[in-house]
Amino acid sequence: MGSDQGQISDLASRTIHAIDVASVERILLMTNLSASDLRRAAAIKDKIESLQAELTKVLGGREVGNGSAASPTGKKTGRRKMSAAGRAKIAAAAKARWAKVKAAGRNRL
Repeated sequence: MGSDQGQISDLASRTIHAIDVASVERILLMTNLSASDLRRAAAIKDKIESLQAELTKVLGGREVGNGSAASPTGKKTGRRKMSAAGRAKIAAAAKARWAKVKAAGRNRL
């Protein structure tokens, strides 16, 4: 069992690049994976990486991420700004709604 655990730890540190060694050790302690299970997981991870690279080529070099709405360069775009005319239209609509409510003799929408 001791040498098997060493093989698993060695294989994990070589194949799972995104997870640091401490995380791998915690995972191994929690799940009791066999060497063959870990090899299969590494093969699946490699397949995912190759598919992501292929998808990036298909999309013309744009990064394939986790589905977040970040800009293509990866930088945050900042807050969206509303024009003064847009704010004025919203304010006018709110005033019209309240005028209608007050004309009906209510003080709640």
